Amino acid sequence: MVKKGTAKATEKRLCLSCGESIRGNGIRAREHVIPSWLLQEWNISKEVLSNFWAEPNKTTLVRKQVMNSFVEGRFCAKCNNGWMSRLETAAMQLILDLADARINPVNLDEGQRKIVARWAAKTVVVLSHATAMAQPIDPKYFREFRDNSHDGPHGAVVFLTHITLNNASKIMWAKTDGTSPLFLGNANYSTVPKVGLLLGSLLILVAFPLPMPYSIRIAAGVYVPIWPNAEFMTRFVHFDREVKKSVLIKNYLDSIEIMVEIQTGVMEKN
Repeated sequence: MVKKGTAKATEKRLCLSCGESIRGNGIRAREHVIPSWLLQEWNISKEVLSNFWAEPNKTTLVRKQVMNSFVEGRFCAKCNNGWMSRLETAAMQLILDLADARINPVNLDEGQRKIVARWAAKTVVVLSHATAMAQPIDPKYFREFRDNSHDGPHGAVVFLTHITLNNASKIMWAKTDGTSPLFLGNANYSTVPKVGLLLGSLLILVAFPLPMPYSIRIAAGVYVPIWPNAEFMTRFVHFDREVKKSVLIKNYLDSIEIMVEIQTGVMEKN
């Protein structure tokens, strides 16, 4: 029988992407949650990043840290310098242009939407492990990103919008787990992580992973859906909700409701 503490210690010595050992000189690598190329472009490597948990009735600041130290160290150099580096290279100029509002999300073509969606989903999975979320996203998705380099992130929805937050940092992020089902009964259910990442004027919202089936209600005129595909863009309905402008991303997270069907037939809101 393997002791619980021993199992966790072993996990910490394995690459989250490929599962290989990261012990030994030159084998381990640290992945920046906020990419170093973006920090260098904006000269903010030494600025402080604020991490928020967004709950139904409040938003809590849980941690502050220097931007350049916001890393996840459980990757091997092969994965970090291989598929992860290739994805960063492919997405870099698109993210910079979107973040500085040189590109409108509605003008992205299919290939560009796929690249941005892959980068956003990868970043959110890394973030879920680097911040020790109560339920980090299954690292199996790293292997999917690695093995399906020409496809978008399966089981994810990705939205973009340009916003201006008063007195906000250039980079912020927040996460919400949503609300409980209206009726529990004996049904099993799982919450769907919903993360908002602000990069300059660009807000990326990712809900991931999503069980099927699901439907989405979205505040009219706020977001541009970029993934999973064109057919998806007809699967959600708009509803009237004013998005209050403030320094909090939570107001924008709340402008999308993701309804996940559970065993009782009740829809769970996230």
